[in-house]
Amino acid sequence: MTNNKLALIIDSSATYNKEFYEENNVFCIPLQLIDSNNKSYNDDNIDISQEEMLSQINKGLYFKTSLSNPGEMYNMVEDLCSKFENVVFFPVAYGISGQYNQVVNLIKPDFNNFHVVKNSSCAFATEAAIAKFIEITKTSSIEASISFIEQWIENETGVYVFPEHVTGLIKSGRISSMKGMIANLLKIKPIITLRNSTIDKVDIAKSYTSATEKILNFLKLKFEKIKKPISKIVILITNTTPKEKIEFIKDSITQKFSFIKSKILIRIIPNVFLVHTWDGVFAIQATAE
Repeated sequence: MTNNKLALIIDSSATYNKEFYEENNVFCIPLQLIDSNNKSYNDDNIDISQEEMLSQINKGLYFKTSLSNPGEMYNMVEDLCSKFENVVFFPVAYGISGQYNQVVNLIKPDFNNFHVVKNSSCAFATEAAIAKFIEITKTSSIEASISFIEQWIENETGVYVFPEHVTGLIKSGRISSMKGMIANLLKIKPIITLRNSTIDKVDIAKSYTSATEKILNFLKLKFEKIKKPISKIVILITNTTPKEKIEFIKDSITQKFSFIKSKILIRIIPNVFLVHTWDGVFAIQATAE
């Protein structure tokens, strides 16, 4: 049931759960994608779909990401702040984008009921944090809820990404040309995580099967360290990920964590990450309760 007390804003770095967001006053402001011809698109799957973007990449174009249009962002915040008691924004991880700083410095000062979460993650972690935040605000203040959820995202979520191509990472500056050349020669790819809101290479693998095993080991160690069980686990894929690959990853998860297969969630990896990792990428993301 919706209410006029709280509205939430995400950007297109979050996974999209249409029904849940519509039921809970969650609105999306798209980040921007810019191709190598300097043409810009709103990352809303209207200006350009994931399939169209991957097709352009396969034809030799490459893309970079940019912040949400500040004018569109301001107008959305102004409209929502006039209709709701509090408006809270969950931007892409502050360490990999200037989105957080842009909104805090340019928009937040104009609205007393507008709040910005210093998000240290993205994708499903943001989606899960939104759901948890809504519940927390029922018994806590907005300020206390934001403080809690920032710590929860940092400490009780984990994500590991395995790209099958490194060219996009090279073009975006995520890895150096020399490291990319060596990776291609040895036919290895990095396993990447977000740690303290920054991208960090934690291991390498030659195939998605070996990468899956390593990723699950990393997640197991992380949640054992905080002494909390994994509550939700999601596989992030593209629209072209083969079914046999998805089933292999699902089977590996059930074996590692005794997770019921039907409880494993599937989400489409946001385009703002796909522009760096290209087709073939997958990620596994998990959260505590």
